Amino acid sequence: MRRLKPVTTGHWYRAYERRPGDSWPQTVIKETRVSVLYASANGPYPDLAEDVWTVERDASRYTGPRPVVAHPPCGPWSRLHAFCTKDDPELAPIAVEQVRMWGGVLEHPANSRLWKHMGLPMPDTMFPDAAGGMTFRVDQGNFGHPAPKGTWLYCVGCRPTFTARPSNNLGRVANMHSGVRHLTPVPFARELLNLAASVEPRCPGNSNNPDKVSYVRLSDQKTTSTNDAD
Repeated sequence: MRRLKPVTTGHWYRAYERRPGDSWPQTVIKETRVSVLYASANGPYPDLAEDVWTVERDASRYTGPRPVVAHPPCGPWSRLHAFCTKDDPELAPIAVEQVRMWGGVLEHPANSRLWKHMGLPMPDTMFPDAAGGMTFRVDQGNFGHPAPKGTWLYCVGCRPTFTARPSNNLGRVANMHSGVRHLTPVPFARELLNLAASVEPRCPGNSNNPDKVSYVRLSDQKTTSTNDAD
């Protein structure tokens, strides 16, 4: 398989150019079996999937029934979380619960603090957690990112079949413009969609009405506790 060459101009989610001999589909058939949560409106997913939840749709309100590919904001859970003031830190824990409920995959940078906070299994753990989830490490540099960009995938109901070999790309994420740093290579997005699409459809618990499923934010829990005390 020929590796695509990243291009740094134009829309980064189309940041791939065709080489001589490459085939390029004229019509893209969108994935309909998977919902993409917390996606960027300028990213690759609106071109690749039918049901994409961007900021405008508020993915925290997603109640199924499809398996998901979740890309919750990583800033509040990174090493430099103290400098991240714009992203909602409560979205990532909600995304974990959504993946556990509907199956699929959550993507975050390697060594994300979210793993300790939510008790997620580490990549070197051989056994799944109570939800059947396991963590796998991949390097997005193998899919066209200009840096290695180590990534952890929390998977429920599916297992990645693509290789986890280390990337040889020499770029450093910390030195890149935010548009390039947060780039999701199109081949990687396709792999995640295919991964989530392999999940058997599920309905949480014994409920036959997934529309009644809801998620509680930490701030809501604090408000409820205060009201109960009164």
